Amino acid sequence: MREQPDRSDHAQVRDVILDRVIKYIASGGIPAFWIDQECIEQNDEEAKVVAMQSMDVIYRRSLYPIGMLSTPVQYQDEVDLLFALLKKDLVVWHSVSQVPQLAAEVDISKARRLLDVLFRIMCDPWWTRRWIFQEEYCAMARMQLLIPYLPGLSKVNGPRVFGTIDGELSINAALFRQQVTLFCMASHHRGIWRSKRDKWQCKLVLQRAKKYNMLQKYGWMVGDDSEGRAMSTRILADISRRSSRISSDTLAIMANCCGYATRLDVKSLNSAKLSSLSLAILALFILNGEILRPTVYGNFPGTVLEFLKEQSFQGFDPPKVDRKLTFLKRCRLSDVVMCEEGIQATGYLWTVCKVLKSESIIWPARQTARNQDSLTQLVNWLHDSSYSELANNIEAYLAGEMPSNMESVGLREIFDSMAERVAKAMEAHQSLIIARLVGHDQNWALFVKNKRHNTSSLIFTSCEAAEDRFPEHRSRFLDKYVSLQVDESSRTDDALPRIQIKSWINGLWFADSVSPKAVILPWPRFLSDYVHNCNPLSGGRQQFDSFGGKDVFA
Repeated sequence: MREQPDRSDHAQVRDVILDRVIKYIASGGIPAFWIDQECIEQNDEEAKVVAMQSMDVIYRRSLYPIGMLSTPVQYQDEVDLLFALLKKDLVVWHSVSQVPQLAAEVDISKARRLLDVLFRIMCDPWWTRRWIFQEEYCAMARMQLLIPYLPGLSKVNGPRVFGTIDGELSINAALFRQQVTLFCMASHHRGIWRSKRDKWQCKLVLQRAKKYNMLQKYGWMVGDDSEGRAMSTRILADISRRSSRISSDTLAIMANCCGYATRLDVKSLNSAKLSSLSLAILALFILNGEILRPTVYGNFPGTVLEFLKEQSFQGFDPPKVDRKLTFLKRCRLSDVVMCEEGIQATGYLWTVCKVLKSESIIWPARQTARNQDSLTQLVNWLHDSSYSELANNIEAYLAGEMPSNMESVGLREIFDSMAERVAKAMEAHQSLIIARLVGHDQNWALFVKNKRHNTSSLIFTSCEAAEDRFPEHRSRFLDKYVSLQVDESSRTDDALPRIQIKSWINGLWFADSVSPKAVILPWPRFLSDYVHNCNPLSGGRQQFDSFGGKDVFA
């Protein structure tokens, strides 16, 4: 980080912005600051490309990121309403329905006044830019918003909520998003908005300032109500609502927000005469392991965003309620290669050997509901039932030994969650599936049978540790993990298995030192027609605009 750029030309950033930045760092005793336009050489294209692809690193590891709005708070009652909102005085939890509700003292007049304030703040240009969305998303809970207020206004109990900078309301962005989301949801539950104008304003506020985990916890709104949808499609939808001066920057923004390890180089795409941004976004989505459903549409008439929203796999079933969105971010295929036949990935295929009814296990008289006890009881049953290899693996895990391919932090979290899910299934007397690795006699797995599972189907699993996992930092990229019920198409002996995804399935699997094998997931029908008719992978000039008519990212 540098206090100022090492060049003689004039600053790229307006003086008023620099003045506000300097006031902020002075108030916190911060020794240096970073402004993208000042600290990245704007005339060096290679340096700019490297910086663009690394912005997630900068903002994930920045200590004092700030976002500066230009729209001022104009009246004292606006300050007071924002103070009450951030102090969590306006929204309460209903003891029966367990959903956010407006506090009793919040009448229609007060709610509408707050909505007007929030709407005016959301109309600030800061909320309309794609790069800004990425910066706030990657900075997470550390981002502070600076909102100017007019002279003569009082911050009430200022330092505790609004900071100490004269002329600025300094607000934690994550707290602001949380309380704005809860306010919008509580207003929706009360049915307080009757006019089209109020409903439209509330929807815009929620679209621009929503907190994903609040929406997931209390029920998705704003047209995003699929519990099992991948997080990447939600992130992409929010990016699409914002603008970028250079539309191709969207590829770096999307990759940075979604933690993608595979990146696309715009210069190389231009050299290959692939000029459709929509096609590039689709390729980025697939190459990073995002899962598509096999067949939804024949001739799809929408944009690439609409296509991915409908065609992406929507049956994810996180094993635990908490950290659900973090789990969804990791549900991606490993080692993806696009080929004419479809999407090639690597993993393990398991065949069902036995369906085990949990109630058939003899429980000891003093059995408790603890997960360890449930799994220990299961280990004893497996030993007695000639499944010693599986029993030994679970026993080693209970003793603290993690499978060798699950040793990264993220994969350990997933494996622990899966073990807890198996234990909960036993306590609920759900059936379990004992499965064997195809082509091997000593590798076993245990899955929780769901209502959609067909015992004649196979199970496909895979995992991949993030490339740059360091204990002292958040990983730039994400661990990947999938566990899917699949059907296999008939094939010749020398062909790769062709699998069709059916549903998600939770469980524990132990591949030991067996290397993953390649499989093919056939293209969805529309993409299959596109690949065979247009062959965009051959390097010829192809326009993907026909995929969706209007290119939403242009």
